Amino acid sequence: VCTLREAIRAAATDLAVNECAAGGPVDEIVLAVEGPFVFDQGQETLSGAAVDLTVRGAPGTGFAEIHMLAANRFVRVASGARLTLRNVGLVGGSAHGQSPAYGGAIRVESATLALRDVVVTGSSAVNGGAVSVFSSGSGQRITIEDTLFFDNLATAIDSGVGTSCAGGGLEKGPPLTGLRNIGVKDSGPGGGGQHAVIHAGEQFPA
Repeated sequence: VCTLREAIRAAATDLAVNECAAGGPVDEIVLAVEGPFVFDQGQETLSGAAVDLTVRGAPGTGFAEIHMLAANRFVRVASGARLTLRNVGLVGGSAHGQSPAYGGAIRVESATLALRDVVVTGSSAVNGGAVSVFSSGSGQRITIEDTLFFDNLATAIDSGVGTSCAGGGLEKGPPLTGLRNIGVKDSGPGGGGQHAVIHAGEQFPA
């Protein structure tokens, strides 16, 4: 059996992992059933310009749900890597205990992310309860279409972290493009408000 975690590692390293074949220049993981897929043994990291991964639910199966059980975020995308999620639900991610504790389900650092037909819910971080985006250079693109951030929370519960928190749905540094049909509901600092994009004072259309 090739698990979701092993498939991501094979794609990230271009090496075979147990029963998962080695990845290539462009990889796609198709989740053939709705799940849930339990993903509570730590985040995975996609790093480097050679990594280009799509994770999607199979047509006709509904959302493929990935559950983190408040144990960790799903993935960190960094250093020019590219990740696309399509027809996927991310449930119960947490960045608390990570450094930095930003991005409850996904943390993006100078990389490219596309979310299409995605739901992110029940996730928590100091900043970016669902997703946190940080850029230290050019070449980054964030595309979010037909996606709902629901019931995510930005809260400063980590020891040694100040009380400032932002972006219950999405916290970002650089300007974002390619936003279409985005919903943000009941996501915010301290559980209130709809602070989808906090740094530039922008709001997604709900």
